[in-house]
Amino acid sequence: GRRGTKRRATVRLRCCSERRGEGSSGRNVYISDVNEPATCAYVVEVCARLACETPEERRKFGGGDQIGRGPMSLELRQSYKQRAKALFERGYDAYVRHAEPEGELRPRSCSGGPFDLVKLPLVTLVDSLDALAIMGNSTEFQSATQRIWQGFPDKFNFDVNVSVFETTIRVLGGLLSGHL
Repeated sequence: GRRGTKRRATVRLRCCSERRGEGSSGRNVYISDVNEPATCAYVVEVCARLACETPEERRKFGGGDQIGRGPMSLELRQSYKQRAKALFERGYDAYVRHAEPEGELRPRSCSGGPFDLVKLPLVTLVDSLDALAIMGNSTEFQSATQRIWQGFPDKFNFDVNVSVFETTIRVLGGLLSGHL
């Protein structure tokens, strides 16, 4: 159901001899991968030196490779771009499914709730407009714009105390995107 879904996480600790992420070189512990096979169910792979059993494995775990030095290849940039888009879509879909019209999706309960710093409903949906536009998802952009318009019959006429910074980056940025 929409309300009351609990978040679950599985953490897999392993010794990694290969480097699978920008910036992983030379670190004793790093997250190598995060997947969400189902909404609010996560699998986190953590590479850790302490998981290496032999001295040779521990030496291989150390730095010395070229990851993190020089410009990224086009292939790596495209890979990160696709991954970022997939992660945004997964988070956006989870918000729409489990939290809309609330202010935010609460990750611990996987349910909606108010976003305390802005205190406006649908703030996550408003904040998502720029990402939807940048990613070229015009169908969902139009749908979200309509849902926002319908969700604010008084056209954003609120008398509440808000964080000026959070409101500026989330609401103003999103509303400006809504005029594309």
